[in-house]
Amino acid sequence: MLAITEYEIGRSYKVRCVRAQVCGRRTIWPVMGPWHEDKEFIGFNDHHFHIDPRFLSDGDFEFLALKSHGILGVVVTDIEETRGYYQRSAYPVVDLGLRIRRCRRPMLEYPRARAHWIRSLEAAFESAEVRESLICPHRGAPLQGLPVREGCVTCPLHGLRWDCETGRLRKSQ
Repeated sequence: MLAITEYEIGRSYKVRCVRAQVCGRRTIWPVMGPWHEDKEFIGFNDHHFHIDPRFLSDGDFEFLALKSHGILGVVVTDIEETRGYYQRSAYPVVDLGLRIRRCRRPMLEYPRARAHWIRSLEAAFESAEVRESLICPHRGAPLQGLPVREGCVTCPLHGLRWDCETGRLRKSQ
């Protein structure tokens, strides 16, 4: 059985942070998981971090909610869209390491219905298991601190659901 403890709202935790520009706003962003790309399943070729919405200030959370179709879909990358084309950002991502940040909200539900790649990703990881390390085997995202829903913990990077009783992948219906 996986011993997962959800982060408590109001408490402070060490969170990886980066300085970057996202949707035109330059600030320090809390991120989760490693710097990675997702070309094989998702078709996203640029290296990026995923923003951790639990640790965003209220202002940054509201800003991204207005700019995006879901906070979990917002990433931090060195590539920016400017007038219809993509170019290297004038403000590259700077990894600041671990910083103390207050947990302000629960983890949002992963938008699996919009994840057109989920079945092929599940097929690739159907024999994988999550061990005591509580790391998703797809991109190495930590699963500790996430909510357990219906006996599963969902990787916040790409939506793989791991059964907390067995540590095995629980595939989509």
